[in-house]
Amino acid sequence: MKIVLKRPSEKPVEMDCDPGEGYAEWRSLLEGWVQYAPYDEDGIDMYFDDEGKLKKLAPNFVHPRCGQIVGNVIFASRRRIKKGTPSEQVIPVSLSKSQIERILHQFSQ
Repeated sequence: MKIVLKRPSEKPVEMDCDPGEGYAEWRSLLEGWVQYAPYDEDGIDMYFDDEGKLKKLAPNFVHPRCGQIVGNVIFASRRRIKKGTPSEQVIPVSLSKSQIERILHQFSQ
């Protein structure tokens, strides 16, 4: 799966990395438990350590709706299953080439 990893004070990097069973692979990249939040309206989600602020992780960037995001962040695209139902699920999928380029460009400035 194509993702982008953004570490604090570093430029983002494109990677191939599946979440792993129980998000084990992503937990190791994030160094904690995985929290999900929509990044934008174009289907990109961000994943980060849900206890990052309590752990006093380094600031990464400010998100317009979520505020200060700390620690490592994974960006992935989303696919919704059973959309609009009580059992709706969001599943991470590979970023498209244009999504990757947009994220890399946004954080290269």
